[in-house]
Amino acid sequence: MSRLIDMSTRDNQHSRSAGSGGEPACSYVLVADADVPRTAACIESIEPFKVGVRVARDGEEAIGILQRFGPPILLITDLSLPRKDGFAVIEALRGTD
Repeated sequence: MSRLIDMSTRDNQHSRSAGSGGEPACSYVLVADADVPRTAACIESIEPFKVGVRVARDGEEAIGILQRFGPPILLITDLSLPRKDGFAVIEALRGTD
């Protein structure tokens, strides 16, 4: 299940915000990483930009997000993701419109 972090709040606990109920987000950052502290650091660095963040814990989940919501404005990925690696995620991103 993808998560959209609402950057207009200080709550970074994988909450959902407007646009996550099946509607494509206008712009979002995709963070694909199984490491929770590293993901939190990424979210913290993105927070000043007030853009939505979707979090995937493995490559298959990240590819599903790409297929469902289209290309992000920024992809941050660990190349050694579980199930499918970061290279597969990048290849899937290249295939999105």
